Amino acid sequence: MSKSTNPLADTLSVDDHRTCRNCGTHVTNRTIGVFGVDGVLYHCTSCPDICARDMRQGAGKDPDYDPLVDRGDTSENHPIFNGGDGQ
Repeated sequence: MSKSTNPLADTLSVDDHRTCRNCGTHVTNRTIGVFGVDGVLYHCTSCPDICARDMRQGAGKDPDYDPLVDRGDTSENHPIFNGGDGQ
């Protein structure tokens, strides 16, 4: 197996893998490492309706993540905002 003599071609092939699978936005290796799984990022904050909160809740690791279903407690129904009783 021969090594490529064109460093630009090597860089481009690596960059092709550093994109969000949902929207195609370029992401860093660090973002993939923190929020993705097995070197893959399924959602990022550039995706429609995805915010940092969703990323912390696993949107980057779940190809089927739906913010309307998976987002969890919002301030409207979270106990800390409604007197602590959860109602």
